[in-house]
Amino acid sequence: MNADASIQIIRILSGEEGSGAGGRAMEAAVALADQLGVALQVSPDGSYYDDEACAEVWLRKWYDGFGFDPHGAFEMRREASRPHHLDITT
Repeated sequence: MNADASIQIIRILSGEEGSGAGGRAMEAAVALADQLGVALQVSPDGSYYDDEACAEVWLRKWYDGFGFDPHGAFEMRREASRPHHLDITT
């Protein structure tokens, strides 16, 4: 696997805020990224909320809970914690 391989997550919309669906989706994405040995990148975007700045702060904390760190001015990145070699030919 390329050491620079990453997946950019564009958006997670859970439908009903507070239902836990977004968290479950992120847990699945993190688990798959670890299994594949790739990093995940996100750009916290609060533009879907009335108070965009407050929402962006909240989103950054939310992503931080999944192991994302600031990466540049606007993005966050999470490195794979347990890279594995997968044989996808079988």
